[in-house]
Amino acid sequence: MENLTTVTTAGDTTPMYIEMKNQHGHVLKLVNFENPQMCPRSGKVELIYLKKKEKVDPNNSFKCFTDQRTGITYGIPIGTDYRTGEVNFQRITLRDFRIYDLSNPQDAKEWACVRMCHFVEGSPNQFGKPLYRILDHEQEAQNKLIDVEYTERAIALAKKIIGNEIREFAMILEIPGIENDTDAIVKGKVYDKALKSPKWFCQKYDDANRPTLTVLKRCLSTGLIDFDPMKGYSTKQGLYLGDNEYSAINYLTKNNALLMTLNAESKQRDRYYKETGENGADILPTAHVEDTPEQKRIKELEKQLEQSNKLTAELNARFTQFMEMQKAANSVDKKVEPEVNLSEEDAIRNQAKSLNIPYWHNKKIENLMAEIDEKVNQLSKAE
Repeated sequence: MENLTTVTTAGDTTPMYIEMKNQHGHVLKLVNFENPQMCPRSGKVELIYLKKKEKVDPNNSFKCFTDQRTGITYGIPIGTDYRTGEVNFQRITLRDFRIYDLSNPQDAKEWACVRMCHFVEGSPNQFGKPLYRILDHEQEAQNKLIDVEYTERAIALAKKIIGNEIREFAMILEIPGIENDTDAIVKGKVYDKALKSPKWFCQKYDDANRPTLTVLKRCLSTGLIDFDPMKGYSTKQGLYLGDNEYSAINYLTKNNALLMTLNAESKQRDRYYKETGENGADILPTAHVEDTPEQKRIKELEKQLEQSNKLTAELNARFTQFMEMQKAANSVDKKVEPEVNLSEEDAIRNQAKSLNIPYWHNKKIENLMAEIDEKVNQLSKAE
């Protein structure tokens, strides 16, 4: 086999695949295991057999296969057949369970092929009912770190909420039947929410509309505001606030004087404020409040996860677009050559050379022109 050329990823000099040509002129696009996007080299991944039958050894295996979208062949080369000149591939066998340590080169190569094969759930080459699913330990670990951070913060928040504020926050959490419960029971129910749904708990606490929603809930419980499923929210004087909770919150936020009046009057009517004489939760200031260390850690972890997912999606989209462009170019009758005179051809090749396009000296003019346009677009976007 003869190595002719390579095709690189967008923004990366590492090829996605390597083009090989045998003695008969057939070109084979082999996956490049040196590209980290095609062959990840960190973390651990589990491959789990989906069928739950006992004493079953699926013994599914393959040597190589071609991705129908991209034309890339996935397989681990182990030499060349001296008679035919074709590449020989290692047989990869899938059992009922397997852990791939991607820091191990052999495991990484196998995984690069396995994750794309038709046996695996979610593979672009999957057809029929999948036999295996993927458990990504690195992704799971990152999600668990975020969950732990949310749990710790939710518990810390639940501890600091005291007095009448605990009842008001219980209303925000839509905890039913707290009217006649003691403070200890209400706090226990709030703790239960913090433990079972920590992320949602923190989001409710951090919600910018929580102060206004607190007043709205208190006014509903004291009769200052009525809610009719057909008519929506209105004050006892008949002032219409909106047909749903969001509209009512928006109206009260824009009418601060009304909001402050309802806040003060609802506290006077609330029996728990009368019994305890405490102020409870009040309208929170709208000024910016600095994030706590826990919030900063959570946001940083979520940002890293979002960037990772965004990069993967972007690379997949770019690669699919590139392959579609290449497929369209290949569909043009190869016998029809563009009419380009010598001086124009020299100018095009010189421009390609100045843009550091690989193999500019022996590529076809139409392909070279397409690469020049793509390179110019990339440079303009970068600026």
